[in-house]
Amino acid sequence: MTNRMSGTNGPTWTMQDAAEYQLEYEEQDRKCKVESALRAAIDKRWRDIGVPVEEIKLSIRLRRRGAAKAEAFIANFARASAANGLVLGPQLNVFNVTEEFPEPIRQMGRVAKANDEGYLAGRGGLGRDANRYEDGSEESQGWMKWWQIGVRAQEHITGARGTVAQANKAQPKARGRPPKTVKALAAPEENMVPLKRPRGRPRKHPPAQPAA
Repeated sequence: MTNRMSGTNGPTWTMQDAAEYQLEYEEQDRKCKVESALRAAIDKRWRDIGVPVEEIKLSIRLRRRGAAKAEAFIANFARASAANGLVLGPQLNVFNVTEEFPEPIRQMGRVAKANDEGYLAGRGGLGRDANRYEDGSEESQGWMKWWQIGVRAQEHITGARGTVAQANKAQPKARGRPPKTVKALAAPEENMVPLKRPRGRPRKHPPAQPAA
């Protein structure tokens, strides 16, 4: 009789079902990996000569969604980009978007960008003169704050590396041969004393009596 197990919220299944599924899944998984490697090679070949690979793939996915959903996606993308200052007012009209995001939200995006630039400048060893924002502006203040954080982070990493290197250098190297006790522990059978056999003939034991 087939041994079937009850699922959580579904029909019963057997171990044979699970085995067949696993075989099919692993076979398809191998095919997907091969196809993914081929697609990656194709993308790289065309991307290296300047073809906008990602944009084309996105347009293909939008085409499959249909015209209405594609138009809605493009409009929403334009509005979301405006929050980060990537799309200006005249460009929004191309997508039939008449409103813009409030200025405070767009300013938050500009300040966040300045913060990232300041941190990367500090980590990269650049000086204060790399700050390209106007003195006293919110972007300039954020840049300086995160520049100092980046400098301290880089100093911490460099100091930690120097401490580890100095500690490794200070460790004395072992000289001479290892002690003999190590060899004895590694090969205990060499130190075992052989057992001596008893002299004389072995004793004879009486035969076992059959059960009554």
